[in-house]
Amino acid sequence: LFMMDLFRVEVENHTQSLESGLVDGERDPSPERMEPLMRAAHSTKGAARIVGLAGAVGLAHAMEDVLEASRKGTLALKPGHIDLLLRANDIFASLIPVAPEEIPSRLAARAGEMEEVSRLLRESMTAPAGEPLAASPPPSASPAPVTASTPAAAPSTPQRPAPPSAPQKETSARE
Repeated sequence: LFMMDLFRVEVENHTQSLESGLVDGERDPSPERMEPLMRAAHSTKGAARIVGLAGAVGLAHAMEDVLEASRKGTLALKPGHIDLLLRANDIFASLIPVAPEEIPSRLAARAGEMEEVSRLLRESMTAPAGEPLAASPPPSASPAPVTASTPAAAPSTPQRPAPPSAPQKETSARE
């Protein structure tokens, strides 16, 4: 439990700097601004690895990769990147008020969401420049994980696909 508490403290320190840095980085994504953010993600990854939280390691690693690519100048951060990074950071920030012994189960409950955000972050590094990064993939790919972690978000996800499918059915019935 002592190590898990240290992990929680690490997360608290790094999520605060990541949040403010990402908001600032949206206005100025210069390499100098990305360096401390990349290091914060790297430290979070290391802390998660020490306590054996594989999902958290993967999420922090995906964050680190995006931030490192931006720092090196091989990726121009777009609002979609920032949104995904903030979404990942929010997952870590949600652990701050949690008792150390509850952290593994809290992360397990959000495993699907963490995997989805990790995947989207990795894919965002190769997405075409004008393509929205966070807008379309999450609703189709994450209803179950979102339902498990945030019930309020679940009703809106199924409602979005329903209206487009109803007109399609009517159209096919007419033909």
